[in-house]
Amino acid sequence: MSSTSPGLRQSSLKRRHRIFFIVFAIIAAVHCFSAQLSRAYAQQAATATLNGRVLDPNGALVPGAVVAVTEKATGVKRETTTNGDGIYVLSNLAPGEYDVRVEAKGFTRKVSSAPVVLNVGQVVSLDARLEVNSLESSSTVIDLVEYRPLIDTNTSVVDGVIDSREVGSLPLNGRNFS
Repeated sequence: MSSTSPGLRQSSLKRRHRIFFIVFAIIAAVHCFSAQLSRAYAQQAATATLNGRVLDPNGALVPGAVVAVTEKATGVKRETTTNGDGIYVLSNLAPGEYDVRVEAKGFTRKVSSAPVVLNVGQVVSLDARLEVNSLESSSTVIDLVEYRPLIDTNTSVVDGVIDSREVGSLPLNGRNFS
C-alpha cells in the first residue's frame, strides 16, 4: 500500500495542474507579444526623405546653407541647415508635392521651378548649385539641379511606387471580376 493518502495526492495533482496552467499562460502571452512586436516592425513607414548637397559655382560644398521645403497641399514648412560637408537630410516628410528653397549667406537664393514629388518610402536626392550674390542681381533664381540616381547604392532595398495609371493598365489575363 502506498504511504500517501488520496487527499494528499489530489492536492499535489491540483498544484501541478495550476503550475502547468501558469507556465502555459506565460508562454502564450510572450508568444503573442513577440508576434505583435514583429508585425509592427515589419511595416514600412509612410514617409519619404529628401537629401542632397549645396554647391557653390565652382562645385565646392557650402556648409551652413538653409534648405526649406513647403508642402503644397497643406502649407507645412520644414527646414534644415547643411552640415560642415554641405549635405542636408530632411526625413519623415509626408508624401506629396514640395516647393524647395535654398539660401546661404553671400549667395543668391534658389527656389525650385517645379514642385518636387515625394512618394511613400522614396529617398530623393536633390542638389542645388548657388551663385555668388552680386549687388545688382535679384534675390531669387529659379531652378535647382536635380540628382536622381537610377540605382540607390546606399541600400539593398528593392522597392517602387505603383501609381493609379499603372494599376489601371495592368492586364486581367482573361479573368472576370464577377
